[in-house]
Amino acid sequence: MNIKFLKVFLVASAGIATALYIYAKKNVPSQLPMDKVIGTAKIGGPFNLIDQNRKIKTDKDLLGKYAVIYFGYTFCPDVCPMGMHSFSEALSRLPELQGRIQPVFISVDPQRDKPEEIKKFLKTFHPSFWGLTGEPAQIEQAKEAYKVYAVQQKNEHGSEHYLIDHSSIFYVFSPDGSFVGHFTHATSVDEMVQKLKKWAAL
Repeated sequence: MNIKFLKVFLVASAGIATALYIYAKKNVPSQLPMDKVIGTAKIGGPFNLIDQNRKIKTDKDLLGKYAVIYFGYTFCPDVCPMGMHSFSEALSRLPELQGRIQPVFISVDPQRDKPEEIKKFLKTFHPSFWGLTGEPAQIEQAKEAYKVYAVQQKNEHGSEHYLIDHSSIFYVFSPDGSFVGHFTHATSVDEMVQKLKKWAAL
């Protein structure tokens, strides 16, 4: 093998190796679990809303307890009731933690979800739930603070008949207000119980 050919071969090999490395870096999917990814962002912030009894509730009222916050809406046909029922069942299995956990439902549909509607909606779930709503600007502020996605769908049946596409995450916070973890409406009751026990033991 002559020197000139060897130099060309080495340069070409180096170029191919570099290209493969760059391709691999760009195309390897992230293997981080969701709770690691979501935990890198600042979740939570101040809010000033009214509950199902028209009493003012703020984020400061949650200090001293484990807060579990879920954003949804009372007209939701599936994921909201599913998640709320699962969480209610999980909480009922943890009598030793009741009084230490404060579940909160925050509406992403302030146009329809008035306190009276929320009060009716919450009757089928754990009695300790707060159901919060407010002016559209207040809800938008809370959504932004908790990194919540919620977009009203267009419909052909009138302005009062619409669905909302939204993220479905239960955010869990420690008594000092720090974000500690999450689960979704699809998380099993058993897993919710185990996670709540784990976080409450921290």
